[in-house]
Parts: sequence; C-alpha cells; structure tokens
Amino acid sequence: MAEIPTNDNETSSFLVDSFEGISSEFTEMQELYSGKFTRLFRAKRYGQWYVLKTLTQERANQSSYLQILRKELEVLMQIRHPHVVQTLGKEKVEGLGPVIVMEYIDGEDLLTMLPKIDEVPLTQRRRMAAELCDALSYVHSLGIVHRDLKPENIMVTRNGGRVKLIDFGMADTDQHAVLKQPAGTLSYMAPEQAQQSKPDLRNDIYSLGLVLRDLQLGKTYDKIIERCLKPIDQRYHSASEVAADMTLAENHKQRLFRWALGIALAVLMMVVVVQAWRIYQLSHDFEGEKDRVEKGREMALVALQEKIERSGIDAHIDTLTNWNYRWPDLNERLLDVNQFVYDYVEKLVPQFEFYDRLQIQEAMLGKYQEWYEHVINHSVAIKRVSDQDVRARFNYNDELINE
Repeated sequence: MAEIPTNDNETSSFLVDSFEGISSEFTEMQELYSGKFTRLFRAKRYGQWYVLKTLTQERANQSSYLQILRKELEVLMQIRHPHVVQTLGKEKVEGLGPVIVMEYIDGEDLLTMLPKIDEVPLTQRRRMAAELCDALSYVHSLGIVHRDLKPENIMVTRNGGRVKLIDFGMADTDQHAVLKQPAGTLSYMAPEQAQQSKPDLRNDIYSLGLVLRDLQLGKTYDKIIERCLKPIDQRYHSASEVAADMTLAENHKQRLFRWALGIALAVLMMVVVVQAWRIYQLSHDFEGEKDRVEKGREMALVALQEKIERSGIDAHIDTLTNWNYRWPDLNERLLDVNQFVYDYVEKLVPQFEFYDRLQIQEAMLGKYQEWYEHVINHSVAIKRVSDQDVRARFNYNDELINE
C-alpha cells in the first residue's frame, strides 16, 4: 500500500478543534431551569444538543451540595435503560463549574401534557404507563429509589411519544449516606416518606399510583392504582408487580373482548341463519300462497261461470231474434250476476288476506266485464236488426198506400 506523503512541518486544515461551525466546546448555551439548588442548561457540542446540570451560584462552593451532585452522577452512571435519561459523565465548564452531562430529550414533560391528556390515544397512554413501570422496575433492581417521581420528572419524546425518566437529584441507595432525610414533592410523596429518612422502594410505588391516575387509563386499571395508594404494608412491593398486574389487566380485557366478539359473531351467525331460514320459509310460503291464491282465483272464475250459466242470459241472447222479445228483467239479471262477484269475495274473508281477495275480485270483475260487453254488444246488434225490419215494413206499407 502506497504511503501518503506528509510534511510534519505543516498542519492539515482538518486537524483543528473547530471546523464548519462544529466545536468541541459547549456553545449556544441556553438556560432551561433554575431552582433553589440546581440549574439546567441546554448546550451544543459537535453539533449535538446536551443538557448540563450544575449547582446554583449560592450552592456551588458548599461541599454538601457538591456531594449531592456527585451522588446523583454515581447513581445515573449505573443506569443504562431506554426509558431513563442517559448520563455521559461529569465535566467542568467555564462559567458553570462542575456539571453532569446528560442527553437532551426533545419533548415535553408529562405535567405540560396533563391538561390535554385525554387527547392522547388511550393505547399510547397505557404504553407510556408500561414504559414508566419498566424504567422504575429496572431502577429498583439496582437498589435505587427515585424519591421524587412526579409528572415534571417524566419526559415524553416528541418523536414516538416514548417515556424518559429524569431528575435523580433526590434518588438514594443504601450505599450513599449523603443527606439521609425525607425528600420528595409533597403532592406526589408517599405519606410515610415525609416522616422517615430511610428510602423504600414502595415510596416510589405510591407516587407511581398517582401518576397512573393522572394518565386516565380507564376502569381496568382502577384496582391497580388503588393498591398502589394503600398503606405501605398493603402496597405493591415492586414496580415489576405493578407491571405484571397491568399486563394481566390488558390480557383479561383482551380475553373479554375476544369472548364478547365471539359471542357477537355467534349471535350474528344465528341471526344470519335464522334470517336465511325465514327467507327460505317465506319464499316457500310465498310460493304456496301464490298457488293458494291462484287456485282461489280459478275456483272463483268457475263459480262466476256457473252463475252466468244459471242466469240464462247467454242462452236467451243466442236465441233472441227480435229486440221486442227480450226479457224485461235483463238488466236485473245482469246486476244479479255482478252482485254475485262481491258476495262471493266477501265469503273468502277467513281464507284469504285483504289483498289476496282484491286479486280474486279483480279477476272476477274482469271476466264479468268481458261477458257483460258481449251481452250488450249482442243485444245492440239484435236491436239494430229489429229497427231495420221495422223501417222496412214502414217503407213497404207506404208503397202500398201510394199505389
């Protein structure tokens, strides 16, 4: 491999502390928070944002608070978890003094989200609760008690909505003896925590219950939250127990959902089968009803034909040769046959529905109308022949008179 020619007397333009705006020093310093004891700054180094945690100017030279800062660093350096803020180390920064260097979390704390928490999907809220339990369970497994678990110390990332547990300034372990005294935020502090200095994992469980209540996780989680808030001896012993019950609650809910879905599907299938059977029956009943109505119509037309024959009108019209020889009660006989139609249909009340009787009646009236027109037309033709015969006779008589 060919060697790259170098000149030790010349310095490469790439070997500098700062190039293209990227600096090895912390720049673009912005204060994020200032409290009684600590201050937080956002700063950029090598183009990436970090959070610097340091003491206030009043506490910067007090050994006890310097020990607290060191204790927090030692606690944080033990933790490597995706849902706990990552700590990179401790440095001395000009103008700030000793600082803890941590990752910068692009997001907002849970306290800011709470007024609009109901706008966050329930599935996401429950996932956040599970992630918080996971983080706390891991921290507890290291023998660390957070002691200040509250919405302000829970960050939610802007990208993905993931939980990040922050601020271990109050955290304690059995290995540390610095400021062993009650600590925490009153509104989220366990009752016994305000009275005793010895940290207990169950202190965090109480605070966890309050945070879970803030997340509005639904009735499925009510009993879990209730147990978190019980007196210390009745409380969950670890966050892993809380997580296990949350998983059981979710699984139970899913089983209930699947069970309810199964019942709903079974009922739906029954409805479909019943409806299909009803349609089948109705189609057969309809066919049977059609046959029954058709037979009723045929029987009605036969009865009408028999009535027409009994009236004798057809036989009389066929043999009638002169209009003057017609029955004087011809119209009455025609009306009698017409009335028979209505009387016959009226007798079908027990056997057929209203619309079925109408169909039979229409068939009978149609046949009656056809027969009636035949009678009238035949009668008119006979009358016309008779009138012609009368006129012929008058003409014959006139001729005789003239002669």
